Amino acid sequence: MNNEIMIYDAIDGWSITPQSIAEKLAQIPKDQTPVVRINSPGGSVFDGIAIYNVLKARGVETVVDGIAASIASIIFLAGSKRTMSEGSVLMIHNPWSFAMGDADAMRKEADILDALKANLVSIYKSNTSLEEDEINALLNDETWLNADESIEKGFATEKTDSKSSQVAKFDLTKFAKCPNHLLQPKTEAAQVTEEEHKALLDSALEKQRAEFEARIQEIEAKNEADKKAEQDRQDKIRASADVTQSALAETLIRNGATVEDALSQFLNDLKGRAPQASQSPNPDLDQFRNGAPLPASNGDDSTEREALKAQMQEIKDPVARAKFYQEHKNKLK
Repeated sequence: MNNEIMIYDAIDGWSITPQSIAEKLAQIPKDQTPVVRINSPGGSVFDGIAIYNVLKARGVETVVDGIAASIASIIFLAGSKRTMSEGSVLMIHNPWSFAMGDADAMRKEADILDALKANLVSIYKSNTSLEEDEINALLNDETWLNADESIEKGFATEKTDSKSSQVAKFDLTKFAKCPNHLLQPKTEAAQVTEEEHKALLDSALEKQRAEFEARIQEIEAKNEADKKAEQDRQDKIRASADVTQSALAETLIRNGATVEDALSQFLNDLKGRAPQASQSPNPDLDQFRNGAPLPASNGDDSTEREALKAQMQEIKDPVARAKFYQEHKNKLK
């Protein structure tokens, strides 16, 4: 059925994740009720609680085809209608964890487990007919329930006659009180299933590694492009500067100025340092500053005047020429 979601594996962060379940839910039309079929030995508490919340928010029906153990029992409770197949089992127990470190680290981990247990108890209580002390007793005892027992305690709402042999897929020896009939010896088929599962994990790791490498290459390429763009900016600013503006160019580069801003500041700097025209009221003096020839003689130039004129013609600087003219203007006229 196109409205079914299969949770037929451990909640291990690889094949079954909150994201993968959310993506599958999104593919089911809103006018259809998703049916979540469960056969899982449990796994990550945090992922399991997240999956429970995702399913609860959408509104689903849940079915235990084989086993809903540990955090998978929480996922089962997300269904408004909760069905257990004939021969299926449900198991609840206290949350586990692994820790390494000193006494403080161990105490901190114990506090985390207590908080997790409180969350689990709250979910069990809100979805069953049990009181908190009853739930705690079941958790402490690692309780295994068949379909009828699950219905009696409010975990399930009904059962079907359909049967499943999927329980045999999982190695349940890690659980202290697993019923013997579920601890089936590993057959060749079961061994192949485990090998296939390992192959899936290896494939997921390889895919993640490839994604990381691609991301690294993408970052390195961007860094190279950014470095080239920065070098181009610096080169263009330096090339646009006047020989007298090297210090200004370096300041603009350090301040992150764009090439356009730098060109504008270079132009303003040159304009600010350009010599200003004289405002002298003497028109002859202005002419001489600009290198104009001296006024024509009146016909009785003396030798001294000719010498002064020649000397003045040799002066190239307009300011010096004007000063010379002021000093000798009576003899030059």
